[in-house]
Formats: sequence, structure tokens, C-alpha cells
Amino acid sequence: MMNVLSYTWSLGMPSWITPNGAISKTVNAFQDIPRTNGSPSDTVPQALLRFVGVNVYGLDTEETVRRNIKQMKQEIQNIKQRHVYRMANESLTAEERESADLRYYELLMRKINELQQYQVDTAIPKYILDKQSKFQDG
Repeated sequence: MMNVLSYTWSLGMPSWITPNGAISKTVNAFQDIPRTNGSPSDTVPQALLRFVGVNVYGLDTEETVRRNIKQMKQEIQNIKQRHVYRMANESLTAEERESADLRYYELLMRKINELQQYQVDTAIPKYILDKQSKFQDG
């Protein structure tokens, strides 16, 4: 009942005072409370800009790549689970089973190749990681 009331309240109130509004984001920024997904909260200037309707998000490319890889791996796992479930269906004929098995195999290989290509495309070359800046000591 509390969830329904909270949801109804957030629909009827101005967006800036709701749990996802500018006030809440500003309080979280001052207290440095991370988001529910574990990523860092907005900075104070980012949160304050929400009062004038500007939503600014920081870019963390490493976190984005990690999240995308995790999602792609989960998708591969889901395909494997659906394949096992489909093959366990005893009402399938041998021909249907073979056809489904081939389709799942092709889908799985395509998704694995996409994941591998994504990892190659988003990898930071070693020479960049090892490069010393003229501003670094020694």
C-alpha cells in the first residue's frame, strides 16, 4: 500500500520534489550517496543544474564498457538457458529438435563473436597505458 501511495504521490507532485527530482539529487550529491546501481552520485554542480532543467551526466567510459560486457555475458547465459529449456521439451520431433539446436548454436556463436569484437574494439592499447606523461614524475 505504501508503494502505491508513494507512486501516486510522485505522479501528482512537481518533478523537482520527487525522489528522482532536483532536491533529492542535490541532497545525494552533498552527502555523496552513490546511485542504486553503484555508480557515483552527481557532483554538486550537476545536481544544482537540475533546478534549471539541465541534466548533465559524467562519462565514465571504463564503467560503461564493464556494464556493457556484463550485459552481453548475461545475454549469452540467457540464450544457453533457453536452449537447455527448449531441448528438454519432449514433445519436439527429432527434426524440430535438430532445427532448434542449430538455431540456438548459430545465435550463441553470433553473440559470442559480438562480445569478443566489442572487447577488442573497446580495449585501450597497451602502449597508451604504459605511456608516461611529461607531467608525471620520473
